[in-house]
Amino acid sequence: MKTHLLYIALPLLLLACSEEEVPLYNEAADRLSFWYPAYTAGLDVDSAQRYTFVYEPRETMEDTMWVEVITSGFVTNYPRPVALRQLESDPPRAVPGTHYVPFDDPRAASLLVIPAGASRARLPLLVKRGASLTEAEHTLRVGIVENEYFKPGFRDVREKLLTVSDILVRPATWDPYIDMLFTAYGPETHRFMIDVAPPGVIIDDFFFEGWYDPRAFVNMGLFAYWTAYFEAKLQEENVRRLAEGLDILREAPAEGESQGRALTFFSPYVM
Repeated sequence: MKTHLLYIALPLLLLACSEEEVPLYNEAADRLSFWYPAYTAGLDVDSAQRYTFVYEPRETMEDTMWVEVITSGFVTNYPRPVALRQLESDPPRAVPGTHYVPFDDPRAASLLVIPAGASRARLPLLVKRGASLTEAEHTLRVGIVENEYFKPGFRDVREKLLTVSDILVRPATWDPYIDMLFTAYGPETHRFMIDVAPPGVIIDDFFFEGWYDPRAFVNMGLFAYWTAYFEAKLQEENVRRLAEGLDILREAPAEGESQGRALTFFSPYVM
């Protein structure tokens, strides 16, 4: 039973599509799109959502990558399965069965469901660890497929670009604003933060979630807290290293540099 109508008719979504691209909702079809907060802000929606096994114990051979979707049309009082498929993407591409559990596999398909009464959901994609993931990120472009419950939504948000790896990668949310407010990204900076972070704190795509949005808000209190926390840990480490006759922590030298920039978490914007 369809309980009530929920229309997603945001003006920015409509402006982003030409007239022929706008789905017609009077055709009694429920539609499904990937949720892109950046889309309604006029930002690029094709930046990849990344997953890496680098934070997991070596014995972890399978994990879950979450993607968020949103419906438009009717909300129902029964669960509705979602159909996905892999699309063409830049190589190296994720291989079904090797880097992820295929979407039509019964185990994966049983998880791809919009719950009863929901118009938005996080769908779990099962990703698999493999030796090739230590060499490069593998791309996985996912598309929404029409089934008896949903048609694909707006053209710009019916696909999602993902990457899977077992290497350290720059978190998707660590953008130029973070470089300015917190510290410039670098692999050694990232590794140091991972090593000294409090138990349960993971420096991944979700580290800045909830306290930073470049178009909406910045929680300067949390920026100040984490800046002070990591700067204190860095000073402790550098004191130890100097006492042992070692150089302070630095990023690898860029081309033409004799030594890399020193790590720092001092920012005048949060003091």
